[in-house]
Amino acid sequence: MTAADAIGRHVLELETPALVVDLDLLEANIARAAAYAELRGLALWPHLKTHKTVEVAARQRAAGAVGFTVAKSREAELFAAAGFGPLLLHYPAWGEEKWRRLAEVAGQVPLTVALDGLGAAEGLARALRARGTRADVLVELDAGMGRTGVADAHEALALAQAIERIAGGGAAAGGGR
Repeated sequence: MTAADAIGRHVLELETPALVVDLDLLEANIARAAAYAELRGLALWPHLKTHKTVEVAARQRAAGAVGFTVAKSREAELFAAAGFGPLLLHYPAWGEEKWRRLAEVAGQVPLTVALDGLGAAEGLARALRARGTRADVLVELDAGMGRTGVADAHEALALAQAIERIAGGGAAAGGGR
């Protein structure tokens, strides 16, 4: 069965695995998130890790999203290549290859990277300098789940100050690309 043949069929008739989207519910959820943000004066940055599709991101942008949050460097690459930005990489990336790829993304769209350690900040700064690009940095705070982030405000301030020194004029921090 082709994708075109599957449209309109009952879910039990589909070959699995299959992505099934209730478009009415999707549109309602997108509209609800946009209305919530607008009512509260918030900038809407939906997280793309749930749907990972350009088509849904386009609907979110049309509804007022001003930027997009991604979980992985590969997601950042794919969405930047499709013209979606600015992007926030929410989970700290680790490793020379990921930092190099993020530096390339920063040359395509405005990029912000959440960091929770000096090693990642140094690696990203090297890659950005080598590529001649810029990215903003957010210091990630542990919200109590113990997954990522620094422990407290004092540690966050110390990391932010260290990142500012590493940036040496903004290679890994500051506005713009």
